[in-house]
This record gives sequence, C-alpha cells and structure tokens, in this order.
Amino acid sequence: WKPSMIATAWRRWVRPSATHASRRLSSIRTFLRGREGPACRAGDRPCSSTQWRRSSSEFAGSGELTHRLNQIAEQAIGKEDIQRARDERDRLLHTLSKDDVSKRRLVHNTCLKAAANAGLRTEAERMYIEIVCDIGEENLNSKSFGKMMEACANSEPPDPVGAKKWAAKMQEVGLETDVEMFNILIHC
Repeated sequence: WKPSMIATAWRRWVRPSATHASRRLSSIRTFLRGREGPACRAGDRPCSSTQWRRSSSEFAGSGELTHRLNQIAEQAIGKEDIQRARDERDRLLHTLSKDDVSKRRLVHNTCLKAAANAGLRTEAERMYIEIVCDIGEENLNSKSFGKMMEACANSEPPDPVGAKKWAAKMQEVGLETDVEMFNILIHC
C-alpha cells in the first residue's frame, strides 16, 4: 500500500463526522496491518512484506513506463495533445526492444487512448495502422479495439456504424467482445 492508495481509501471510506472518521481510520489501519501479500513462489505460506514488495516490483515497470504518456492521454482534447502523445510514444518505443511486444502494445494502446478520449476517430485510425505496422495485427488485444470503438463513440457526431465495424474486426481477429465493448456500442 502506497500513501496515495491510503489517501484514496481514506477519501472513500470516511464521512464528515470526526468520531466516525477516527473509527474508520482505525479500521483502515487494522486492515492494512493484517494485509498479506501473495503466496511465496517457493510454497503456500504468505510472503513477508519485504518479500511481497520485491516480487511485486517486477510488475511495476509497466506503470512507470507509460505514466507520463497516460497523463497526456487522459487530458487529451485536441490534435496538439495527440501530437504530444505521439512524441512521448515514439520516445518510449525507441527505448524498447522490437521483441518486447507486450510493452510495445501497452505504449501504443496508451497513445491510442489519447485519440479515443479526444474523440478524434481519424487520428485513432492512423494510430491503428501504425500499431499494426509495428507489432502486427495478431498481437493486438481487446483494449486496442476497445479504444477504437471508444474513439468512434466520442467523436462528434458519434459514429455507431464505425464502432460496430471495430467490434466486428475484433471478432474477425479472434478476440471476444466483453461487457465493456457492448456498453460502448450501446452508448454510441
């Protein structure tokens, strides 16, 4: 648990009442003290907190890798933001090996998120082509197609036909649609 996670839990669980807040804080501390990490790789017993941090740090690279790009993508509203996202994407891709397909896909999908959030369908389609050229269509995942559908849904005016086209393309590639995809189609 990082301090920011504790702060989020505090905001969600605490009510304005001071006595209630102190009781809630006490229950949060109790919860955190009793929290154990995943089972150790060597056996079924829970890891100590130090071992748990060490094993979970192996997965921390992905979040740190795209943190800045994700911030740009979440705030994207226009073509200037898309260009900033592309520049950051290119910088990150330059540092990754061509063989590291999963991280390259993560970087591309995060950049695609910028176009989807801005509702720039044509920019998203250009990015899709760039992704396919870089990692191949067989290495795409449902998030890639979900972002394409989201770009259609967020475009002005919304493009339900385009969103359906991307859902069909996703199934054509061999990926299954999930509830989130149907939700995008319904709200498009």
